[in-house]
Amino acid sequence: MLLALFVANNVKNLSHENAFRQFSTDLRMHLTRVRGILSESVMDDFLHDNLIIAVVRGGRGEFISRSLSAGSAIVRTLADVATILDVFVDSAGVWHIAGVPKKQGDIVNRAHVLISTIPVAEAYREDTFHSSICDIVPSLGTGSVEVALLARVPCLYDTLGRGGVRTPRMRVYHDDGPDGWGGVASDIFRTLPLPVVMRPVLDEFPDEVPNAPIKDYDGIFSVLHTYGANSHFEGIVAEEYVRGKRVTVYVIDGFRGEASYVVPPVYTFEVEANMSVPVSIAESRYAQETARMAYDALDINGFARFDMVLGPSGAYVLGVYTVPDISASSPIHRALESVGTDSKKLMIHMVNRALERHLG
Repeated sequence: MLLALFVANNVKNLSHENAFRQFSTDLRMHLTRVRGILSESVMDDFLHDNLIIAVVRGGRGEFISRSLSAGSAIVRTLADVATILDVFVDSAGVWHIAGVPKKQGDIVNRAHVLISTIPVAEAYREDTFHSSICDIVPSLGTGSVEVALLARVPCLYDTLGRGGVRTPRMRVYHDDGPDGWGGVASDIFRTLPLPVVMRPVLDEFPDEVPNAPIKDYDGIFSVLHTYGANSHFEGIVAEEYVRGKRVTVYVIDGFRGEASYVVPPVYTFEVEANMSVPVSIAESRYAQETARMAYDALDINGFARFDMVLGPSGAYVLGVYTVPDISASSPIHRALESVGTDSKKLMIHMVNRALERHLG
């Protein structure tokens, strides 16, 4: 399927047979180059001088600024240890380098690793082609179908639940039904304890805007009507509001010799008090163990940021984000400093791990 998609989008002027043969040759050459690099370096503090990394950012939609800032931070961090292809994707899905449109296949053939900060909604919903490329080339961040599914709250919660990880109780609505949004609001009002939290089905940035608890029917109806009017509406999730401390926990694949290295939480927030709050040692340990369980349950290979709530009855996971966001405002810097490392070492490690995983 992936090979066919590559052929269809990048070598339309060739017959299918010739296109497949050319693609296979290019892929073998690419893997040969990567193996040569890995044979000389797999250390977390080092990238080969000839390594070429494509950083893909931009797109369209409400989260484009986050994609641009995350991608820009990665470009700056790795610029002195690798050759960087800074790829901007415009609102039409066209890839550019230094303002010049480029074929996606040409960029991929030059790069040893691809890092995508494109929002999942753009990569998956709009069928941006890099979603298939990320399954072929060593990659980090968004783009793969697996990552796109994890941004969908029902799929995320179902997978976590089967892995023994707590998530809020929820109900999912994909349209207004025969009784309109009023009927949906009544169903939520009857079946879930108040207050509730309303989220879109595709909610890849649960930390972007803290979801305020909704305490009455009118509030539920108003949110339903607003979401339903969105042209990209895929559905809405109504879930119980879990009182407690919001924490962020990072998990890094293969870091410091651990299969899944968990960075203790340093960012905490009490939604109702609207202020930062401390986390006890016991709470920190519980949050770390929950993050490790969630990482294993989701079968993530690479990097994950987990947003969760530490409530009276335990830790509840609300969302996962797989792009190493090292922009200036990200809480990851304080978290990494707390364990004696920094964002540059993290990115070098993640690039090497992506190469290792791709080669098996």
